[in-house]
Amino acid sequence: MNRKGQFSGFILIGLILVSAVGIGIYVYSKNQVATIIPEISQPATKSQTAETPATFIVASCIQQLSQEGLELIRIQGGYISNPGRRRLMEIEDQKEHVDYSGGLPRLASGPGTSMVAFLLTDSNIPMLLRQEEMERQLGSFIDTLLPGCVNEFSSLEDQGVAVRSLAIPKTTITFADQVIIDTKWPLEGTKGEDTWRSEDYTHHIQVNMPTLIENANVLVVTELLFTYIEKKVKMAISLYSYQGGEKAADDLPPFSFTYVDVSCISTYWTIPEVQDTLGDLLVSEMPLMKLEQGYVWPEMTDDLARGVYQNHEIGVLAEDPNIDTAMTYRKEWGFNEMRIKPSDGSLIAPDTHSVFGIPLLPMMCRDKYRFKYTLKFPVLFYVSSLPSARISAPNVVQGNGFDFRFLMEAYLDGNQEREFHPGVELPSIDEAGLAGAGEIDDVDEQFDSRFCDEARSGQVSIVARDLATLQPLEDAMIYYFCGTESNDCRLGKTDIDGRLDVQLPYCINGVLHGWVAGYGDVREMLSIENTDPHAAELLFSPLKDLNLEIIAIDIPSLIRADYLTDGFSHATCGIDAASMLNSVRTALREDDLVLGQLQLKYGRTPSPVFHYPPIDTAFPRTIKMIPGTYSGSMLFQHMMVLNPSTNPATSETVDLERDDPSRPVSVPLGTTETTFSLDYDQIRDAESIIFYVLKDALPTDVMDFASHRALQEDGSLKMQVTADKDCDGIPESVEWSIPKESYISLLEPTLR
Repeated sequence: MNRKGQFSGFILIGLILVSAVGIGIYVYSKNQVATIIPEISQPATKSQTAETPATFIVASCIQQLSQEGLELIRIQGGYISNPGRRRLMEIEDQKEHVDYSGGLPRLASGPGTSMVAFLLTDSNIPMLLRQEEMERQLGSFIDTLLPGCVNEFSSLEDQGVAVRSLAIPKTTITFADQVIIDTKWPLEGTKGEDTWRSEDYTHHIQVNMPTLIENANVLVVTELLFTYIEKKVKMAISLYSYQGGEKAADDLPPFSFTYVDVSCISTYWTIPEVQDTLGDLLVSEMPLMKLEQGYVWPEMTDDLARGVYQNHEIGVLAEDPNIDTAMTYRKEWGFNEMRIKPSDGSLIAPDTHSVFGIPLLPMMCRDKYRFKYTLKFPVLFYVSSLPSARISAPNVVQGNGFDFRFLMEAYLDGNQEREFHPGVELPSIDEAGLAGAGEIDDVDEQFDSRFCDEARSGQVSIVARDLATLQPLEDAMIYYFCGTESNDCRLGKTDIDGRLDVQLPYCINGVLHGWVAGYGDVREMLSIENTDPHAAELLFSPLKDLNLEIIAIDIPSLIRADYLTDGFSHATCGIDAASMLNSVRTALREDDLVLGQLQLKYGRTPSPVFHYPPIDTAFPRTIKMIPGTYSGSMLFQHMMVLNPSTNPATSETVDLERDDPSRPVSVPLGTTETTFSLDYDQIRDAESIIFYVLKDALPTDVMDFASHRALQEDGSLKMQVTADKDCDGIPESVEWSIPKESYISLLEPTLR
């Protein structure tokens, strides 16, 4: 290279260095603004006006404050400054925490504590997340701290630059598939005779807050309705309950267990002991709970291990590869309340009965372990949007997951899952997502969102009518739902003509939801896409009182009849298939009992519990039904007399030396679960509903229960059958099986 070329190269390098110095980025750190020569790109915040040293300072501050504010919302469970309605709990964090010493919460690095919000407590009033409130708080946080962040642009004074604010900053936050920060702050700067102005700034953070908010709210409402936390806690307690013999270190007092032995050494616990053991159990069990459907478990060759782990899949949230969830409990949190009854102070002991006078046995004891747990403890939830950015100040890592967290309080009340308070109607969930059902006086603010204030339609005329008579219904409560909870609102009640006139905001596939006493819920889709008038008619199905009947199906007889007719497909020995089926259906005897419950899949109609035959006025002789899909569970019990045992080898009778050694007891002989659907025409024309329950009584000459058991692990029924299928007088013995899908159809209720 000649000297002229070298000189040109030096000039070019010099120009590049001078330009780099001229466009240095101003970033905010702690309480001062420092100027640096950029070896990294400029801040993602963009000024909509001329780029100057002052605009770089503002852009850097907006970027830093928006990240900090979003982290505060993430860490604290949906807020920056607590509005005062939510209960909070202090949680220890290691990497970063919230500093409350300066009044306005600020993010601080290193270990410390943060106050995290409960979205549901033992009050059963859901404090659902509000998107507009979170947007407002983040904007206010930026506006409050932005003037102090730029530090009056003091770092520019040495360069002869003076900057003057023409108005206070105003930031608008929009949560969409990313967080959009729009800030308006009019500034005027001068340097010598040069003057410039700037005003508009925009910054984006790749975090999908609406998805996180919606999934968090679904978890809260589903817990309120279906108590999945308490169900799993009870399952874990049952799994680790004392089962007799010597007490293990991790044994817990059982819900119900009777132990008979001759040592008469009972097992005891203390409250601190149970608290310690149960705390360890919750620490290990909670992280295993998987809340989303379709969770991919690790490959396992052990079927038992696979079954145990898959049992931890709760399936509250729809399958979504972009969402991950977790539940945790820390032992240092302890219990907000723990009581176990019966107990004597801190001592938990069984109810012990001693029996004397049995030949060859000096004494025999029966310990009844029947304990009721009342527990209240916090559970920390994490909902992660995997494609979203992870904020690790001062950096934002794209696509590394944003973990939003919040608390719920688990609540067992005497083994009952989350005691409900009278007079508070609960929200419900439909297939489209969150919905509200019922008049929730204590949580009106959760449903009166400002969404419906943005009315843009013409008049929407809603009419509520009785489906049977088409007469108008007064006082029908009407709601409108459009996607997430922040877009849900109560419209009001219908007048004496069954009419309610409102205006609604734009919404695609919105849902009208109506409820009125004495009727089933109604849901109708209503889209508002223009300013035209709309009309909607809600037809309410009246609750129908149906007489209750229950018929038992004897399992051995069912298997035998199925074998003889090849699944009730043909006659056998002159008896048609229908008659054979009727022969296995028998009316309940006076000493037979069935306890059952029905659950309507959607809606808020009370779930009836029935006892058949009715024994008192506490149990209905009729059942109130409406059209819909139901799941039912029925337990069949038979009163039997247990006579004194006889030893066939010695002909010695064991007598308990009581006046009446033969005592009737109720013995469970089968549980039946069924799912069925009823439409309006079926219910309208019916007077009675007949349920079918399976029973399986062990013959008195069969002592090997395991070999006699008909119900198999795959749900099929299988037994050894001896019958004359060929009608030639020669019975044959075969093993016969009925697939689950075949006999389930025989259990569907019938109407007449």
